[in-house]
Amino acid sequence: MKVQKSTSFLLKMSIMGIIIISLGLSSCKRQYAPITSASVANAEFVPISGSFINSYYVTSANTPYLIPVGLTNKSNSDRTVSFTASSNTAVAGQQYTVPTPVTIKAGEVLDTLRFNGIYSGYSDGGRKDTVTIKFSGYPAIDGQDSIQLVLQQYCDVIGNDLIGNYEHITDLYSGTSYTDPNSVVISNWKDGSSSTTATISIQNLGIYIVGASAEDPVLTTGITATLDWTNPSNFKVTIPSQAYGNNTGGYGPSKIVGSGSFSSCSQTFTLTYTITVSAGSFGSTTTTVQR
Repeated sequence: MKVQKSTSFLLKMSIMGIIIISLGLSSCKRQYAPITSASVANAEFVPISGSFINSYYVTSANTPYLIPVGLTNKSNSDRTVSFTASSNTAVAGQQYTVPTPVTIKAGEVLDTLRFNGIYSGYSDGGRKDTVTIKFSGYPAIDGQDSIQLVLQQYCDVIGNDLIGNYEHITDLYSGTSYTDPNSVVISNWKDGSSSTTATISIQNLGIYIVGASAEDPVLTTGITATLDWTNPSNFKVTIPSQAYGNNTGGYGPSKIVGSGSFSSCSQTFTLTYTITVSAGSFGSTTTTVQR
């Protein structure tokens, strides 16, 4: 989500250059314009990629999120900018660390706030909190004295951690949820063409709903799916159209196609798919696969 903000004449006069910072998780380059001179000492958070609302994926390394902070004039002495943080859901000391003041050195106009999320505070893998950070002690340019971070946990995708037997299977079919007694097996991990893609085999997916047999040769070897975690907020699963079974539910050969998502934190796959035979479709099924 982007928040647009008008730039005052004062800020236009103060922008003199571009500094590139690196955010630890994605290693992407972010640019901002430092504030270098003005007639009064105002302060401002410098927008990151043009936005005052940004996603912060908290890693096990507790890598801080870097937020540039600027003052509009230079001074012969060090100056300290203090900060507060608040959230309707996150708790200081549990999901994040209260930000410490930033000291802008004499002769400088810019420094960086290092805001730390707490990885253990997001152990369920699905939690997401918005934290508002504000500075104090200086008037804000155009009243922009705050920035928001959306915190959630990020777990590295490791093939050996995701392959194996999954014993907790739930099928949602025609509005009814069923506990599937069959284990789903994920195997044959193969790295993709990029460092954030891979292919896997999934065995026994959906056999409880369609009445298929685990002895069916196609099901024994498993169907093929691709994983893509390029976007840290959207870990995707794609099941391309392919053969599913030789005699599915007694209706003969079948095909499957579908998509879904997965979590490397909770080791969970949520897959929505359709199985069809020559007589028609079994309808859409959503299966949640957990360790």
